[in-house]
Amino acid sequence: MKITSIETTPVSLPVGKFRDGMDKVYGHDAIGRLYAGRSLKRYQRRNEQGDLLVSNVIVRIITDEGLVGHGEAACDEKEPVEAVKYIIDRQMAPNLIGKDPLDRDFLIDLVRGITARGANRFSASGIDLALYDLAGKILGVPVFTLLVHCIINSALFFGNLSSPCVPLDLPG
Repeated sequence: MKITSIETTPVSLPVGKFRDGMDKVYGHDAIGRLYAGRSLKRYQRRNEQGDLLVSNVIVRIITDEGLVGHGEAACDEKEPVEAVKYIIDRQMAPNLIGKDPLDRDFLIDLVRGITARGANRFSASGIDLALYDLAGKILGVPVFTLLVHCIINSALFFGNLSSPCVPLDLPG
């Protein structure tokens, strides 16, 4: 089985606001508060209603047998959606065509070495997620089994609450 093509689709989703008017991602004026020096607020994209838009790139890796792996490459102010799409389409995809999609470690090392260090962190993650999805489909197993190398019957949960915790009685 070989990779025959890689497609990217930029998407933007409105995040909305909490009842107090704060953005659900950054919070009220968080960009101006989090970065010392010049403000990165100008990089925020908003729709006509004023909702913050979070932009990502959907990655599809297609094989010669018709299987498709889906991944998502996050984007931010330092690696915007246009840069992520360009890096995947023009620099990473040509190096992956014709390769075995199950050789994930080799492929990820290959794409991480294509651009300057740090310039492709989101691009490589989109490829990585799509390769994991594709491997799960090829092997007929859920992706989590590939990540933990075994089947688990429970999962740990971590939460960070700003209000007091209330103990829950869970069936056990």
